[in-house]
Amino acid sequence: MKTLLLTLALLSLPLQASVYRWVDEQGVVHYSDTPVEGAVIIELKENTHNKMVLPNLPDTPQEQADAVGYQLQITEPEQEATIRDNNGDFNVLAAITPQPPEGTRYQLLLDGQAWGTAQPRPVFQLTGIDRGEHTLSIKAYSAAGKLLASTPERIIYLHQAFVRPTSRPQPRS
Repeated sequence: MKTLLLTLALLSLPLQASVYRWVDEQGVVHYSDTPVEGAVIIELKENTHNKMVLPNLPDTPQEQADAVGYQLQITEPEQEATIRDNNGDFNVLAAITPQPPEGTRYQLLLDGQAWGTAQPRPVFQLTGIDRGEHTLSIKAYSAAGKLLASTPERIIYLHQAFVRPTSRPQPRS
């Protein structure tokens, strides 16, 4: 009981400036933060004050996701790869670490412009892309729309062996 009272008195020190000690008629020692007749103020040393600092922990799953440093990178095609496809069709794949939260969406940017809509997987199938040099990048967004990670731009070259000719005039007979 005495230990409990002493502990409570010490824990309340930051809230109250003084701790009082007295002995009752039965010889029991008491501690309190309110003065009573015959009580003596106890002077506590600075090193007896307990101070606890709580870390700032993210409160919500969204804040926890924001605290993680996600790494997003394009795995296919390689930097400065030449893609040979007459129709202008190719795939873009990416990987993210660590595992992102549920509801993460991925947006492909082709030449700085959003291509299609954001989707739940970092796998994109492009079709009908014109030949020439293009830049690719991907951005990962949380379900709330906050940017989690993005890739650096990657340059690729699309080569088409031939361009379909337009209709040619027929020779007259």
